[in-house]
Amino acid sequence: GSTYGTLYYSYKVGSGAYSEWSTTVPSAKDAGTYSIKWKVEGKGQYNGQESTTDIEATISPVASEITFTAANGATGLKYDATEQPLLASAATATLGATPTYKVQYNATNLDDWSGVTATAKATSDLVKGINAGFYRIEALVADGGNYTGTTSKIITVQIEKRTLYVTTKAETKAYGAPDPTFTIAEYRGFQGNDWYENDGTKVKAAGFVAPTVTREIPASGKAHQNVGTYKISASAGAADNYVFDFTEATGKSVFNNL
Repeated sequence: GSTYGTLYYSYKVGSGAYSEWSTTVPSAKDAGTYSIKWKVEGKGQYNGQESTTDIEATISPVASEITFTAANGATGLKYDATEQPLLASAATATLGATPTYKVQYNATNLDDWSGVTATAKATSDLVKGINAGFYRIEALVADGGNYTGTTSKIITVQIEKRTLYVTTKAETKAYGAPDPTFTIAEYRGFQGNDWYENDGTKVKAAGFVAPTVTREIPASGKAHQNVGTYKISASAGAADNYVFDFTEATGKSVFNNL
């Protein structure tokens, strides 16, 4: 107390309720707008008095900062028909905030992301990808009580296509007979349950288009060559998660015209 009486304080945060009257001077650590009122209880010959206008004090939120760089991204990823983590480590943010993420996927074009929808992921362990291509990842912190939200720079992570090795099937025919149907003898490199067609437990690989198989055309261009040995080659073809390697196809399988 003082000569004039005891001084009391009461305060509220925002539109909340006022605190109980206390002789302790108000203090706070959280961001917000505080309204403070006071009163003096009369003592002896002095009358009591109470404030008619609140005193306002504001604690402003701090701007959050996110650490999220290319070093957070996973490296050396290759398609394996399973979900793979795209982050080697999570983003970190100041003030204990937990970042969330947005992920965009683009199969082929690293330079054109127009119209590519971003998918929200709540935690870093949910930031995963299956298909080969490019993934753009952004970390975010929403506005919180003591900090303002922010967004990181975007990092890009790639899952590379697997190599599919193609071998053509050797064929023979009698001179003058029609050409046989030239086919693939073997594909090597399919991942998981991927296959070149739907077959029981196997599933046709996404976007799979079989290569074209042809036999060597002689200079004469005639459909039925003279007796001899000719190359069978494979080319073209497509698959979302694979690139074709025809090294074992071109020039290795032969077409014998007997």
